[in-house]
Amino acid sequence: VASLTTLETAARHRAARLSDYYEFRRSGIEEGRTGQMKRIVLLPGKDAGKQLELADILRRAGIEMSYAHASFRSPSAHSYNGNEAAAPRLFPAGSIVIDLAQPQKRLAKALLEPNTEQEGSFVREQLARFLRNQRRGQSAAKEDYGFYDITAWSLPLAFGVEAYWTEDAADLPGADKIEPQRDSDANDQSPRGRLPQCLGVVEGGRASVAYIIPYESDAAAALVYRLQREGFRLAVAVRPLNAGGRDWPRGTIVVRVSRNPESLHDAMARLVQGTCAQVTAVNSGFNETGETGIGSENVISLKPPRIIMAADDPVSQTSYGSLWYMFDRMGVDFTPMTIANIKRAELDKYNVIVLPDGSPDAYFSSFGKGGIDTLRGWISRGGVLVCIKGAAVFAALKDVGLTSSRLVVSDEDEQKSQSAEEKEAAPAPTPTPTPTEAGQQLSASTAKAKGKNKGARQTATEQQRTEANQTEKMEGASPELPPIASPSASAGQVPEAVPGAIMRATIDRTTYLTYGYEERELPVLISSGYFFRPSKEGTNAVVFASDRKKSLRISGFVWPDNTERLLAGTAYVMDEPTGRGHVVIYAEEPSFRGIWRNMTRLFFNSILFSSSF
Repeated sequence: VASLTTLETAARHRAARLSDYYEFRRSGIEEGRTGQMKRIVLLPGKDAGKQLELADILRRAGIEMSYAHASFRSPSAHSYNGNEAAAPRLFPAGSIVIDLAQPQKRLAKALLEPNTEQEGSFVREQLARFLRNQRRGQSAAKEDYGFYDITAWSLPLAFGVEAYWTEDAADLPGADKIEPQRDSDANDQSPRGRLPQCLGVVEGGRASVAYIIPYESDAAAALVYRLQREGFRLAVAVRPLNAGGRDWPRGTIVVRVSRNPESLHDAMARLVQGTCAQVTAVNSGFNETGETGIGSENVISLKPPRIIMAADDPVSQTSYGSLWYMFDRMGVDFTPMTIANIKRAELDKYNVIVLPDGSPDAYFSSFGKGGIDTLRGWISRGGVLVCIKGAAVFAALKDVGLTSSRLVVSDEDEQKSQSAEEKEAAPAPTPTPTPTEAGQQLSASTAKAKGKNKGARQTATEQQRTEANQTEKMEGASPELPPIASPSASAGQVPEAVPGAIMRATIDRTTYLTYGYEERELPVLISSGYFFRPSKEGTNAVVFASDRKKSLRISGFVWPDNTERLLAGTAYVMDEPTGRGHVVIYAEEPSFRGIWRNMTRLFFNSILFSSSF
């Protein structure tokens, strides 16, 4: 009844509704013409397929764009990394240009701008709640915040596509207009107004020694898996490689002709067509420079992955769905299993188990001691356990101990903090006390701690004054990021859950987990209060810099005097060798909602390479 009434009402007032529709788009064009942000440019980079994926999403949303066949300049371009001032820039041919003076301006800007500002009054209210919550005890009820969803979703940052916005929108001679997708496109075979196709290529024809696959695109990861699925033997260069008269970066895939059947050549030509991967045929095994050639000991054979993914009550279905979607896009097979089946399966038939995000307590309850021991034994025999977000918290629990990492302000953190305070307070070493003396000292130290806590408490008047001062400081601040004050007791040592912000992480370029990532920094999503101490036993592949020379925040809302201070020095992706196997930890969802794609290859590295090292 409600639906039919809505349709009847809309039909009766069709002239007003059509006028609203028209005015919304007409005013959008005017805003795009007069606003400071006039144009957004998506660069092709090393992974042009990802740029075209993003452009196709925009096209399906009815957004107009152009494809530049020649380079062009902008006198005032702004980088998306948040730390560079506007500067003149030359954009390369192959760039995709979205001018905001168009009917879909508001949607285009919302999806693509690096940061979406929030209303100052809303931010001030959330910060007031935050301050009140910080003053409440651990067992006291806390106020809910008003955030409906994540506060940062810029698609260029999420996809890992290099992007700029400009203050000008000069003409682009020779550029092709890419028309928005319409219902009639299904019957239109004309290439006019379409995005260019990204086709896989084998350069050099039929190889006599090896095929080289540069591991610089998601398409390369997909091709590697598809070749392995058909039974071909592949290897990876763990050091920079020289082959075919060229230098290739670490992580380059080598498919040696001598170690594969004759069918390799036809399979390579066939499989590359379904991807955007670039392959080079090499006809000499000698390296002209460096110490790593095709036959070097630094070229390690790969084991094909055989993957289990947990699918059960503890598992977040949105996390499972996003991983399933990523596997499906890349053409990867996996076996879903309940935790009960994982506990009794012949696990040695598989070499990778993925635990999606989920409830740490429910994971612990479902696996139990026996199941945890089963996982530990399987890992020690060469298995790779990949734990995501809540599953990573499960792995870090003291009673589980699958990783040496611990959450910030876990029990161990608090014990260390107390030990450090006691050590700092101690004037000098004293002789070991008798049991009676020890009891007296313990009572005295407890009383001292109580007195310290009592002295640290603010009176109600002081609390109100502090809140008023902080609110006053924020009046003139950028509404999306209030100024960060110096550390204070009121902010506490416990990370407040972040409502989805994009943060600046630093990459360790010496580990297999970061093959294909030669940039120093990576935009990542923080959407929880799960901050992990660095691994003591393994490699911290992606971390947050502790020196904080630059703000860790790129986009979205963070809590002042809490998020950046407690996040600095923590780890985002870790790899811990355990026996012959590995435990790989992801602090957050690497494929969040299917829109987060700049970590696709990094996640695939933990599947394609871990069991081979």
